[in-house]
Amino acid sequence: MRGARVLNLAALVGLAGWSAWAYPSLPATYPIHFDLAGRPDRWAEKGPWLWAGLPLVALVLSALLHSTRAIARRTPALLNVPRKDLYLELDATARERVLDRVAGFLDVTALLTTLLLWGIQAIVWHTARTGSVWSEGLLTGIAVWTLVVVGAGTVLHRRIGAEIMELHRARRGEG
Repeated sequence: MRGARVLNLAALVGLAGWSAWAYPSLPATYPIHFDLAGRPDRWAEKGPWLWAGLPLVALVLSALLHSTRAIARRTPALLNVPRKDLYLELDATARERVLDRVAGFLDVTALLTTLLLWGIQAIVWHTARTGSVWSEGLLTGIAVWTLVVVGAGTVLHRRIGAEIMELHRARRGEG
C-alpha cells in the first residue's frame, strides 16, 4: 500500500522535526512513564538521546515492517500466514498476491504506530511543560490503536487463509 508508506514517511519526518522543535522547551526533568491512571511515575533528566528514543523506535519499527516483503520474497518460510503449508506450495506469482495483502497491512500498522508514538511524545512534552496530564488522550489513543490493529489483523488473517485456499485450489485445477 504505497499511500500508507508515503504517509508513514511524512509522519516519521514530522515526528523527528516536531521532537527537535519541542526539545529546547523541555524542563530539566520530564516524565518517561505513566501509571494506569495516567499520572507520571518515573522521571528522567533532559537529554537529547533519551528524547530521541521514541522517534528512533518509530523509525526502526517502520523499517522492519516495510522490509517484510523483501525478506518474505527471499525466504517465504519466514512469513507467518494461515495454511502456511499450502502457501509454501504456491508459485512465486501466487505468493506475491498474498504478500501484497500482508505488506499493505504492515504498512498501515507502521503508520498507525508512528502516529501513536508521536502522540505519546506529545503527551510527555505537554505533561513536562504544564504538569497537566492528558491521561484520557493517552489511554484512548492506545485503546483505539489496539482495536484497529487487532481487528484489522483478525479480518486480514481470515481473508489470507481463504485466499491461500483459493490459490491452492486454482493451482491444482479445482478452481
